[in-house]
Amino acid sequence: MRSLVFLALLTIAAAHPVRDGFDVGKRSPVSIAKNGSSSPPPTLPTDGGNGIHITSEVILAVSPEAKSCDNAQFPDECRTAKDAAPFVNDSFDRFNITTKPEAAAILSLMLLESGGFRFNIHHFPSLNHGQGTRNMMNFKFILEYAHDVLLVNGQNDPSLPPISNADIVNNTVKDNVLEKVLGNDFSFATGAWFYQKQCDNATKQAVRSGSEDGWRQYIEHCVNTTVTEDRLDGWNKTTQALLSS
Repeated sequence: MRSLVFLALLTIAAAHPVRDGFDVGKRSPVSIAKNGSSSPPPTLPTDGGNGIHITSEVILAVSPEAKSCDNAQFPDECRTAKDAAPFVNDSFDRFNITTKPEAAAILSLMLLESGGFRFNIHHFPSLNHGQGTRNMMNFKFILEYAHDVLLVNGQNDPSLPPISNADIVNNTVKDNVLEKVLGNDFSFATGAWFYQKQCDNATKQAVRSGSEDGWRQYIEHCVNTTVTEDRLDGWNKTTQALLSS
């Protein structure tokens, strides 16, 4: 009887191969990357608690320029991959980012927006007061973030204007608020905070699927911007790097 059961299990396993924790047949649609390749990264495992750990190698696979801050245009703002990785990991722990597809979406966005972690303040095409951090958030979100994280850390700062006043405060106030969250512990956490605070549950569920369509929903409906070749290329590279890590 045992041998018959064992034989049946082997037959089922052969008919339904599994690799990397998910069915081989359930891959994401083919993506056309910036370099013209039609070979997409495989869909990432979507189960929580899978030991997400961002290494400097993962970051460098997406943004090789993060190896060094030599020749950085704004040296005080630049952080290398080695500098950044611990703070990114801490942010994923702090804001409960538990799946690799979510980590890939968030990390690829931060790397693109910050120029491979070379910028912490919005400079181009011109200075936009109050906009910055590694997620390069507009002041509306910077102010909301400051209220959330400074309060959590016991720094109920009376100098913060009400969130409802985000559109009417002057540039000096905007820059002062931004300055409060430019430190590594706060700045590198903005990507995970934004995802958890600003994205609806339908978008999060789509992102967790690991598909390109799910990532596009995050970019278009949560980040509220357009999908471009460089964004898609960065997401593809981050997905592949995380899968290989």
